[in-house]
Amino acid sequence: MKKPYSNEYFKSLFLCYGNNFELKSGLQQFFELMARAHGGLTSAGKVRKCTPKKEKKEKPRPPRGRAYKRLLYKKNFEDDTLIHNGRRLGPNNLLIRQKLGF
Repeated sequence: MKKPYSNEYFKSLFLCYGNNFELKSGLQQFFELMARAHGGLTSAGKVRKCTPKKEKKEKPRPPRGRAYKRLLYKKNFEDDTLIHNGRRLGPNNLLIRQKLGF
């Protein structure tokens, strides 16, 4: 089992660097004098606070149920725009996006 840090350990540690400090409990000294990892909480949430607020756009309701299955069938089997030079293209392909006007 590990031994807890003693005051003598901290004295020897900080006397090498020439620091004068009051004699406190070992754990208290550890938290006061050792470096904090990963910064403080003072900068938490700064990105979200700085971004401008946008209003939500109105979007058409996506099809559900049978209508959604119909859309999938049309997209996967009937649509010939996904074939280019005998190869089937993915949904994020540049040629298709240009055809659709994105």
